Amino acid sequence: MDEKTITDSKKESRMPRKKMLGWAVAIVVPLIILCIPCTASYTLQIKEFFAILAFVMIMFAFELFTNNMIPSIILSMLFLILNLGTAEQIFSAWGNNIPWAMVGSLILVGVMNETNILKRISYGLIMKTSTRVLSLVLILNIVGLGLSSVLAVNIGFPLAIISIGLCQALNIKPETETAAKIVMNSYFSMTVGGTAFLGALTLMGVQVISSVVEGFDITYIEYFKHNWLFLIYGFILMFILHKAFKDDQKIPSKEVLKQEYVKLGKVSAAEKKLIVILAALFICMLLNGKLGISIGWMILIAAVICFLPFINLGSEKALGEIRWPLVVFMTACIGIGTIAANVGAGQFVANAFMPAFETLGKTGSLTLIYWLGVAMNFVLTPLAAQSTMLIPLTEIGANLGISPHIILYTFQNGVNQALLPYEIAFAMFYFSLGYMKMKHFAKAGLIMLITNFLWVFLVMMPYWKFIGIFNL
Repeated sequence: MDEKTITDSKKESRMPRKKMLGWAVAIVVPLIILCIPCTASYTLQIKEFFAILAFVMIMFAFELFTNNMIPSIILSMLFLILNLGTAEQIFSAWGNNIPWAMVGSLILVGVMNETNILKRISYGLIMKTSTRVLSLVLILNIVGLGLSSVLAVNIGFPLAIISIGLCQALNIKPETETAAKIVMNSYFSMTVGGTAFLGALTLMGVQVISSVVEGFDITYIEYFKHNWLFLIYGFILMFILHKAFKDDQKIPSKEVLKQEYVKLGKVSAAEKKLIVILAALFICMLLNGKLGISIGWMILIAAVICFLPFINLGSEKALGEIRWPLVVFMTACIGIGTIAANVGAGQFVANAFMPAFETLGKTGSLTLIYWLGVAMNFVLTPLAAQSTMLIPLTEIGANLGISPHIILYTFQNGVNQALLPYEIAFAMFYFSLGYMKMKHFAKAGLIMLITNFLWVFLVMMPYWKFIGIFNL
């Protein structure tokens, strides 16, 4: 072996500086957490939980592994080895419908690719609008806001299927800025729409508050009257995201797409079958409350139906769309909330914030409530955060003369924020589709966090005062 070959081999074996920095941070930060002395509230289990969480999340943030499955397994194994939860608790997410919804969605996308239906939809949309990415994002934003008026934000799977299907049909490569922009915009449109329209999470929050405020209730119309301005915010956020992410993928011209559309020919029998299946799936989603079946299982059933005799829409190629490393990532992250509740991490974070309310006025307290929601999201699910915090926060609001409506709306906007995908199950679903990198998600999440905070305090607070729901 000559000297040049040896030198080149050494260069290839060297760890990049970014990765070296990432490993240094991943080791130092957990060590600092572990060096903090235990107290009556900061127990050994809570300390170990935060150290493990920091260790693995830094791995994700710096993309220290090319495959998310490895840090996901490390997370679960450390929880198990340090006895922070039982195997049943740590791996309980495999019985959750969300990961299987992703599996079903990816299979359906694979089937749609085989039947040309996605190409028909994509080409048709572009030919009737524009070949600019902004036009495509605008259409998805309108569809997302519209869907959120009838579908709860965490069951907005149809838009996820449409967005990644569009990327595939238009040859927009995964993990590019264009793909990240399209998919993240779809996610944000459902999230913002879920803030403008009354959904399941808000209704659960109302139920929690009604246990301490007799007669407290919010109708669909009342809620929309209180929060319709978030629809405007949704379009502003869309435009900011469009400017923040480059258009690094080019959509074919209308002339090219027209030629491709003509080549597709008439709608085939296979496409007609798939349209019927998808229409039936959407109707079942709307009726899921009456049917008593979770949306995730519906999507999985629809995917399986495509492979049945006399249907024959699916093949091995469609099954190849499933990204199992990302499914493992999702299930491991869902387990974080279970373990956090098991060791008392959520209550520890809540207790750490409470003394600060004693010295703050209305604006300061509401600001703290918002950021408490953001902080709680790192260790608890939005639902668990509501159950833990809304009663004491409502009581604090009553002492300050702030209505329960404002406490609920402010806290919920906080828990809707996610800087990392593991914080919210629906965010994990979109990230796990494989069309964005961690840095794309973190960048978009930070943009939404900053803009949402400013919108709530500069636009919504004055509006809530104007319509008379701010004070008790």
